[in-house]
Amino acid sequence: MRRSLVLLAVAGGLALALAPAAFAHVDIEPFSIEPGQPTRLTFYAPNEGKAPATELQVVVPGDAELAVAEAVPGWTATVRGRTVTWRGGRIPVGQYGLFSAIVGAPDGEEQLEFRTTLRYTDGFRQEFSPIVFAREQKAPKARDEASRTLGKYSLGLAVAAVALALAAGFLALFTWLRAGDR
Repeated sequence: MRRSLVLLAVAGGLALALAPAAFAHVDIEPFSIEPGQPTRLTFYAPNEGKAPATELQVVVPGDAELAVAEAVPGWTATVRGRTVTWRGGRIPVGQYGLFSAIVGAPDGEEQLEFRTTLRYTDGFRQEFSPIVFAREQKAPKARDEASRTLGKYSLGLAVAAVALALAAGFLALFTWLRAGDR
């Protein structure tokens, strides 16, 4: 028992110690895109370094097509082939930047791995490989089950309340009429 508790405590400590490293990455939204369609992808670049970040470079995978890059205020976007580079601005420590580009997805379903590099004023650089899935999108349901169930119960409760009110009204009318007969 004691050994299990010690192992659990050590595992928990390691998980807490390594957790901040898991957050330091460039990410992409949306995570899933429609095959064969141009899509606006937004690159989320958090600065968890020790100096301001001044450049983000994104290399689009060979199966996708880079169309245009967003003009981010304070930054210069340069598109060369499959690479877009934003530079000239600053992402302060503890903040993040959002950068967007229109990317044409390949016709088939596949996993697209983007290569990204975040560079800092102190010369440090981080490389990441966020993934986007090109796959057929399922049409969203018109209604979700919870609201439909809630609607059914609400309607049932309203009908019961009306029936109870009518019954109470008839009972009151009946009692009043009988009292008048006496």
